[in-house]
Amino acid sequence: MLLRVNLLKSYFTLCLLLFCVTLSNSAEIYKNNFSVGFNFGTLLNVHDADFNSFEGMYNCGTYNDKLNFGFLASLDFNYKISTTFDLYLSTTYADRSTTLSFDEMYRMYNTETDKLQDVISRYNLISQIKNIEIGFGINYLLEKDFIDGPLKLTAGTKLYIPYISTFEQNKEAVSPDGYMLEYMGNSLLLVGLSAGDIPERYNPGFGLVLGLKNYLKAGNFNHFTQSIQIDYCFSNIVKDLDWKHYSINFMLGYEFDLFSRKEEQLQQFNQEYQKSPVKDSATFIPVIEENLKPKIGFDKILHDFSIEKGNELLCTSPKVTSVFFDKHSNEIPSSYLVKDNSLDSYSEPISMHRNILFDILDILSSNSKTSIDIIAYSSTDEADTTTLKKKRLDAITHFFEKNGIDNNRISVSKKQIFSNETYDTGKEENRRVDIIIKGDILTNFVSDFYLNNVKGYTKIIPDTGHILFPSRIKVEDKYQQYRTSSKDMLFTYIIPSDIYDEYFTYEIKYLDDTKSDTTFSIKKESMKVNMFDLRTDNFLAVLTFDYNSAELSNIAKQTLRELVRFLPENMTIQISGSTDSTGTESRNAVLTKMRASNAKRYMESISYPKILKFEETVDSSRFSNSSPVGRFLNRSIRIRLKKD
Repeated sequence: MLLRVNLLKSYFTLCLLLFCVTLSNSAEIYKNNFSVGFNFGTLLNVHDADFNSFEGMYNCGTYNDKLNFGFLASLDFNYKISTTFDLYLSTTYADRSTTLSFDEMYRMYNTETDKLQDVISRYNLISQIKNIEIGFGINYLLEKDFIDGPLKLTAGTKLYIPYISTFEQNKEAVSPDGYMLEYMGNSLLLVGLSAGDIPERYNPGFGLVLGLKNYLKAGNFNHFTQSIQIDYCFSNIVKDLDWKHYSINFMLGYEFDLFSRKEEQLQQFNQEYQKSPVKDSATFIPVIEENLKPKIGFDKILHDFSIEKGNELLCTSPKVTSVFFDKHSNEIPSSYLVKDNSLDSYSEPISMHRNILFDILDILSSNSKTSIDIIAYSSTDEADTTTLKKKRLDAITHFFEKNGIDNNRISVSKKQIFSNETYDTGKEENRRVDIIIKGDILTNFVSDFYLNNVKGYTKIIPDTGHILFPSRIKVEDKYQQYRTSSKDMLFTYIIPSDIYDEYFTYEIKYLDDTKSDTTFSIKKESMKVNMFDLRTDNFLAVLTFDYNSAELSNIAKQTLRELVRFLPENMTIQISGSTDSTGTESRNAVLTKMRASNAKRYMESISYPKILKFEETVDSSRFSNSSPVGRFLNRSIRIRLKKD
């Protein structure tokens, strides 16, 4: 007992000593850099028990562990000693109760059958083991922005101090059916044998903890946490008996800063940081402001740029020439009535659909020989469908007349293609007006563009050595409209060469205040030039079809005619098909095959004297099926090009 008390005193003295040394060594940089965390969760207890004597118990043996879940809750105190290491001290309540059992088999004479038979009795040890556990260790930063916050490795030591220690032992009849235990003249299925306090519990136990802890932002300095740990106790639960335990812990928590960092103590870091070298073609012009709080800078800037020149073949995004109405409504939804000028012919198709009335208006305005057929639908769950369809037709007609299109260029068609209303999505799709363009369409769907772009990337690695919350650092660049930025601050560019002025400027910000900026300069003549006779790797043509149909539309045929005109001899045409989420899988497979075959036959019929090669492929890309526009777009084939 005296040895255990001395061990406990030594452990707490060591923890306190290390904590004080850390505070004194870090005081020049950080002030009150503490955070507090509350955690709760469950633990999967595993006990390894092999003993043959236990004071106060009847018939001991080698017990088999039944896995048990227990509850745990903890209070953690964390102190940051660097940007990558934290010290923590935790106090945890943990329920490590379990049920251990072993089976005893022997032969018994059955008076009813006049035979010996095997019977099995089970001895159960039900233990209530609950601890107050003191942990001390480190958190090491593995990834500073894993999902929406840092991911840390947790490692430390732990003391297990008994709080509740009781046991109960019983014996139960297991088999055969009808077997009963004889006890004090009674036949019973379960007999209690002994109960009481577990003697000679460790005081304390000693072990190790290893795990992962993920942080999710819950404010400027607060986080929700999720942890998984392996917790192993080296000490036996009972003195002189081989009975150990370990567990897998799952916890959720909330961590917040107890004090804020004092920026005035960080002015000593207001100095210029040495930049890592980059390519010879690049130079840096640092611009340093005075009295930055705190000072931050660029550790590395990696880059790779080139100029693309030549021709590129592209296809416009597909159009769904239908207007979808709300249930029971004949008013054109407001999203169709305001043109979004930020969208062009190559924009994302579902977003682009809201401009469909204006796109058709442009086609009609640019070619007086073009006209339209309009077809109105209603779903079976709408009231007065005849009147509703007429009002929807009138609304579409009024839009075009109001914008200068003569009424004699608008005709009403009765050729209707209904979606299957066995599905709710079919009812949603049938609340629409189709607009069919007739005549020659002067719009080009396939175009040969001249390439003259600067293409490349810049990867920014900030110097975060003295930043308390590195995830709050932002880097902004001059060409923001051309960038995609990820958590590792990777900026990618495809910039028209004629607007590129040879300078890239980056501003690095901390807590939304500009702290430093650096100009990154690279000259065009130093860039590698990639020439393309005809670039096709970005080409994608999506040809849409009516519901349950494989017939090529006029727009699809015109797209294929334009494509054949541009194709050189050394191209292979890859065709993949798709369907929407409705209908049976077998019917969709047949429909996909028919659509691809019809496109192939049509291209062969118009390609002479060119000899085209075809390849059927599988394309897993799909539009979202959550909207009727997405489902209409998925009734399609996709055409890509591959050079031999």
